[in-house]
Amino acid sequence: MMKILMEIFWQWCGATILIIAGMVVWLIGSGEMTPSTTWAWIVIFLWAITSVALGIRTILRPS
Repeated sequence: MMKILMEIFWQWCGATILIIAGMVVWLIGSGEMTPSTTWAWIVIFLWAITSVALGIRTILRPS
């Protein structure tokens, strides 16, 4: 059961990072990258990195 949950978690993390990267590239390409949207994306990106780091820590923690 735990292995299945971890697999779902990693799939979600990967999808989240790909979506954020795609949106950032699209925003820069379309010229919509104003200071306010830049800060919003930085916050979202940091949240994604934090969630991935917490997931790695959970997996590496000896059970």
